[in-house]
Amino acid sequence: MIKCLVQPSRNSCDIMRFFYEKIIENLSHLQVNLIKAVAEDETMLSSTEVIRKYDLVTSGNIETLKKALANKEIINFSGSKPEFEDPLFKYWFKRLFYKYSIILM
Repeated sequence: MIKCLVQPSRNSCDIMRFFYEKIIENLSHLQVNLIKAVAEDETMLSSTEVIRKYDLVTSGNIETLKKALANKEIINFSGSKPEFEDPLFKYWFKRLFYKYSIILM
């Protein structure tokens, strides 16, 4: 299990896939877009460039989205840089979900 957290693998993600998919299903498209921005290591989430790039609508919307993702314990925004609460979820999102959702859209 420790190896799974230190060095995630596709096999580890397969085990958690249905759980992670359920999380995504219960999010708005704007919440998913903010997760994409954080997964891509964006730190200036309220900047015009990030808002346009990830279709986050307005800078006023960002605080609401951040609060929702923090309350769902997906991303921690309390530090200087947003961090995923579950590193394996970040790996799954970035390597599997996000990669294939771009192709499907």
